[in-house]
Amino acid sequence: MDRLDRFETGYRLVLASVAAAGMELLRGYFDTFFPSGGAAFAVTLLVVLFIVFVLNALLESLVDRAPWLRRLIMGPDHIEGWWFDISRDPESGRPTHGMLVEIRRQDGEYRSTGVAFGADGSRLATTTSQDAVYSDRVLRYRYTSTYTRGRRNTDQGLVEMRFDSPAVSYAGAYYEIGDVLGFGLSGRRVDRRTVKRHRRFRDVEDKRAFIAGALARAAGSEGGSG
Repeated sequence: MDRLDRFETGYRLVLASVAAAGMELLRGYFDTFFPSGGAAFAVTLLVVLFIVFVLNALLESLVDRAPWLRRLIMGPDHIEGWWFDISRDPESGRPTHGMLVEIRRQDGEYRSTGVAFGADGSRLATTTSQDAVYSDRVLRYRYTSTYTRGRRNTDQGLVEMRFDSPAVSYAGAYYEIGDVLGFGLSGRRVDRRTVKRHRRFRDVEDKRAFIAGALARAAGSEGGSG
């Protein structure tokens, strides 16, 4: 359970308290209109349930549609946004491709989508998450990858991402289904200024340009230090 889950549990407890208090207040009010105590109780219950339903729906909608509120609630554990990591050739250490991932919370659960481009600008794969769970700064989910080249069209597996605090980078691993050994991964958050400069990654060309630039800088730094 993360901070947002605890917040939602807390406001539901508040709503339960409001409902209990409302039953007492409205029961006396409706007793003056209904001679039968049972009828007054039934009407009171219906009114209170309606009020609680509306308030709960409004709060859930606010949390779901207000990223600033989720950011405020989550504090240093906030992981929504754009993340980037670079894969390298195991022998030369040269950058081979980069992955740009968006993590967002929607309809009460976390979702991750990503796209990978090679150093030559070619699109390699897209990934989507299922059944994501975030707790104690660890995000776990099942993924499906769709490839644009290679022998396989798709594969599935498991991902575990461990974020630091505040959440500006992560380390973890992913495991393809059927494999015993996992592959390490690490990445960093893309800052808001960069996201804005790339038009909030609205289309694939914005993502391609960002990854191409990051890979070129990584290759340049390797060459400069060699």
